Amino acid sequence: MFQRIRSLDWRLTSNIASLPRYMYPLMVAITQLGGAVIVGLIMMAGIYFSYLAQEWRLAWVYVLTIIAIGFSFILKAYFRRRRPDTPYAKAMWTKTYSFPSGHSFGAIAAYGVSAMALIPFVDVHWHLVLWLVAIVVTLMVGFSRVYLGAHYVLDVVGGWVLGLVYLSSLRFFGMM
Repeated sequence: MFQRIRSLDWRLTSNIASLPRYMYPLMVAITQLGGAVIVGLIMMAGIYFSYLAQEWRLAWVYVLTIIAIGFSFILKAYFRRRRPDTPYAKAMWTKTYSFPSGHSFGAIAAYGVSAMALIPFVDVHWHLVLWLVAIVVTLMVGFSRVYLGAHYVLDVVGGWVLGLVYLSSLRFFGMM
């Protein structure tokens, strides 16, 4: 069973990575939407605006999200899955393990928390737009990570699952 999953993971990863190279500059740009700089800016903006609005619980949610994203690095060290043997992965300035994808987790956490935070402040007609933007950006970041050769498909899926568990726990515990 495990061998079948690994085989499927490798085939899907290979198929995505073999897509036309003209998409490369776009994928490099998209992957940054889940990177530390953009996600960090989203988190800092969320904390700042929560502070201005005196929404203390929301400010703490953004702080917790930063901590949760940091937790993904502990999981990387635990699972120790090596990255794909690609030029992109070799050129990365950080040499972390592959599972779970930090970009995928960061994207779903940052954009998901932000969508949930904004919903009370926008007209009901914009709720779907907020969620669609969060979902599309999250999916594109994950796709870009596989396309570029930074991750296997299961690394990205693992990041998304971790993110969904995190967002669900915020709802479950009444934080959002």
